[in-house]
Amino acid sequence: LGILLGTNTAFITDEYFKKNKKKLEVLTDPELFDEEMLKSEDIPYDYAIFCECRHIGRRNGYDVIPLYGPTLTLEDCNECDFIFCIYEATFSFLTNGYDGYNHYMKCLKKTKAKVYPSVKIQEFILDKQTYMGYLEKKNYPIIPTEFIKVEDYMKNKSKVLNRIYRFMDDGEYSELIMKPQLAGFKSRFKHYKTVTDKSIDSYMRQMKKIDYKKILVQPFVSEFLKYWEIKTMWHNGQFCYAYGTKVGGDVDDTVPVSQGGELDDKLVNQVKKVGEKIVRDIQKTYGKQILLRIDFGCCIENDEICREYFVNEVETNPTMTDDETPKDNFRLLAGAIMKGL
Repeated sequence: LGILLGTNTAFITDEYFKKNKKKLEVLTDPELFDEEMLKSEDIPYDYAIFCECRHIGRRNGYDVIPLYGPTLTLEDCNECDFIFCIYEATFSFLTNGYDGYNHYMKCLKKTKAKVYPSVKIQEFILDKQTYMGYLEKKNYPIIPTEFIKVEDYMKNKSKVLNRIYRFMDDGEYSELIMKPQLAGFKSRFKHYKTVTDKSIDSYMRQMKKIDYKKILVQPFVSEFLKYWEIKTMWHNGQFCYAYGTKVGGDVDDTVPVSQGGELDDKLVNQVKKVGEKIVRDIQKTYGKQILLRIDFGCCIENDEICREYFVNEVETNPTMTDDETPKDNFRLLAGAIMKGL
């Protein structure tokens, strides 16, 4: 089993390190890790999950090895029977641009190993226009979105500008957000309190310069910053846990009230029911998923209930921290990976 890593983000806490020091010792094994793979003194979450997988895997007859995403080769992939991707396609783009992304996908498409999540589901989730269209057809609540190709803007600026202004007029939106497809961690996210030709042109030129292909245009929803975004984690089709986060605020994440946090358990149960249906639908189309995270944001108009949470994001391999839930989540995921192979 190869664990594809190399994110260099979301570092483990001191508490996790002290509790799991013995498991983490494998990171000092020169036969598994070289200096290129361990750039930081801190330990990223994907390396910790690798250690958990190796610990459990050895008891279950698996030789668990690291695969380093930034320098991945087809030969690396073919050493494995199974590959679990923590370093996924967005990271390959952020690390090495479209060349890196295309190389990453080529390796996973050509390898003899069984890849989790599959290339098909990774491509589906990465193409937000496709997966948001999928959710919309199945009547899940999503935020209105206009998709703009940067190339189209460069070819005919006035036509694309008219599309954006028409989108604003039709929805009566006074403020917009724009963000590129394939961007992670809210990077290149832009909030426009006032939308002008000049501001859009500046943004589009910047996106072209750094080689983004498609831009999402959405209404700015003030409640999204005010209320908790609820992130729900699913292992092998089953709900595992939920936590809340506030975008752009200097506020710590929280957990449900039943676990000592601030998230209303009734609200968690409400979005959980929607999440169950989404997981079922995705697995019906793309097969069993070892890991999914479904995020819900507040709020969009609904004539029947005034305002409701919408599906903000679906992730096949989300960035994780060891303190986002009271549960031992890295160990639980490692167990789910072994069970899901």
